[in-house]
Amino acid sequence: MQDLSTPKGEMAAWFRSQWRRPVTKWIALAIGIGCIIVVMYWMYLSNTRYHILQTSQGRVYEVDRQTGRTWVIIGDKKIEAKEPTLPPALQTIPRSLTAKINGRVGPGSSRGYFSGDVYNGTQWTVRELRLELTVHTKDGESWVRSFHIDTTINSYKTSTIVFDVADRREVERFTWALVEARGYPPD
Repeated sequence: MQDLSTPKGEMAAWFRSQWRRPVTKWIALAIGIGCIIVVMYWMYLSNTRYHILQTSQGRVYEVDRQTGRTWVIIGDKKIEAKEPTLPPALQTIPRSLTAKINGRVGPGSSRGYFSGDVYNGTQWTVRELRLELTVHTKDGESWVRSFHIDTTINSYKTSTIVFDVADRREVERFTWALVEARGYPPD
């Protein structure tokens, strides 16, 4: 161990003698390059921590990449965006209640489409319908298909549905039935 009471001139001489060794120069160079890399990486992280994002609707968000916090930028105001809450999972409406979901469905104004008004006579909010359609065309053929229709029909309200049946032939007669309805129960 070296004596710390050594005069400064002797320590300087010892450092100069060590510096003349080639290995010492390479170690110092590696430490210097390592420090430069660490400083540049810290500067990179400091400059890329926040990301500005513009949606197709024109809304601007700022996102903190480190924490995940998000702000909505409106004019010169920055408002923290809350975690989006997921809607509750859709539930199958009980069969006893689906009898209260009815309406008129038939060939639309364009061939290949069916449309109609459906009334929701329940307290549920209907979000999905599954209809079974039996169609007899004018050329004598018939088919049966099931259709999944995304919609929103609030309780005790009527909504119009339109869906593509992918058959452009003229319809002679048809029948339809509600197979299943899914949605949200009353609060």
